[in-house]
Amino acid sequence: MNSVESLYLHDNGLTKIQEDIGAIPELRVFDVRNNALQRIPTSLGRIDHFDGFHIEGNRIINLPKEVIKGGADSILSYLREYLSDNLVTNKVVKMVLVGHEGAGKTPLVKTLTLVAG
Repeated sequence: MNSVESLYLHDNGLTKIQEDIGAIPELRVFDVRNNALQRIPTSLGRIDHFDGFHIEGNRIINLPKEVIKGGADSILSYLREYLSDNLVTNKVVKMVLVGHEGAGKTPLVKTLTLVAG
């Protein structure tokens, strides 16, 4: 049976990688450098080991910048933790509303407070 071990997809203008890519347990090299990706599939966290994992040169928005700066090990660790449901997320948001008097700021704050609480 043939299996995919390496994906060299760098410099192709890709905008999306399918989420089910994590269903390729034999995948060892994932190179998507210099594309137009905004999301890295969380399913990649299911793969046990990578010999090469490169996402540089994309504008990834579904991973914290600190995680991306930490490199491949940090990213994969984050994805694995995310998939295990042990990831701690910040559920507190501080918001400042600015606007003219009578613009509806107070009802908005009350609605948001009811929904969150």
